[in-house]
Amino acid sequence: MTLEHTSYGKILFNEIINISGDESIGEQPRKVINLSAYTNISFNQIFINATGLPQLNKSATLSLYNLSFTNPRILRDGLICPSEICTKISYAAGTLIFNVTSFSAYSAEESPATPAGGGGGGGGAGAVVKEKVSSFTVDKDLIKVMLKQGETKKEFLEIENTGEKTLDITIDLRNLRDFIIFPGGVSEYSFKLKAGERQTVQLIFNIAKDQEPGVYPGKIIIKGYGLQTIVTTIIEIESEKPLFDIEVEILEEFKEVVAGKKVFAKIILYNPKGTGLVDVEVDYAVMDIDGKVIIKEHETVAVEIRTSFIKDFTIPSFVKTGSYILYAKVTYEGVIGTSSSLFNVVEKPYVEKPIQ
Repeated sequence: MTLEHTSYGKILFNEIINISGDESIGEQPRKVINLSAYTNISFNQIFINATGLPQLNKSATLSLYNLSFTNPRILRDGLICPSEICTKISYAAGTLIFNVTSFSAYSAEESPATPAGGGGGGGGAGAVVKEKVSSFTVDKDLIKVMLKQGETKKEFLEIENTGEKTLDITIDLRNLRDFIIFPGGVSEYSFKLKAGERQTVQLIFNIAKDQEPGVYPGKIIIKGYGLQTIVTTIIEIESEKPLFDIEVEILEEFKEVVAGKKVFAKIILYNPKGTGLVDVEVDYAVMDIDGKVIIKEHETVAVEIRTSFIKDFTIPSFVKTGSYILYAKVTYEGVIGTSSSLFNVVEKPYVEKPIQ
């Protein structure tokens, strides 16, 4: 069995895997497991909850993609992985491949430079020095803000150095530079963070008065010593004085969906001024975190004061696993209101067919 996130990594089990659950359909029992609830493949990390799903606690070949190390070494739960558990196979073009005998959380870090040999002296054995571990945490993995044209808001990130080395932290705003600045008006930010220290970083969301209303997703990337954490960021911008409000919320049971299936969402439209029954234009889109639009839909809806309905969207079968945004925009007399809701496309659950 193989599990893969095409941007981050892959798990290739070296043994036959048999997993089962307790759900049933009709009179025929069928056992279903949602693997995404027990596994995580993200940047420079592969994790399986072997306690929750012990059937996956098997030997496997792991691949970590898009690394930037020169000579990486393997970590298990943040510590150097013992040779009896981890065996490095290769590292080329940013992909580290290695075998593991069982599961926990695996990642990688840069191997320290080998110190030059000392001068001559006695023949005693050299001391064994334990290498210090590098790691940090960020208190958020998602920021979602709603602003009007010309509006400014502040958000905060707390970054903690949970390792044993001083880290040079850099924060990359990528495609969000038009919307976010740091104090002092700068668009780049970096600082040193000693072991055990925390620092709160202020993000200033500043929207121009002529910014086109819409939903703008992106990533804030925090880096330090070859490690990287991504904070998914969604910015909803609506007209300075919207005439209509809209809310969109993915139904709870559809916040994880398999490609090729439908997502159901509740849509609510408000006419706060109660101007009578009017037709408004509603546009929908499903997009990835980089802003690439997957599907689009448009309809005209009659609204008097408030109307709500359930709408479904079919996710194309070619869509890869990851986080996606359902975006809705209501337009009336050229004035725009916006809303969005986040959901995840996951691997197809394993299904054990009943024995006939």
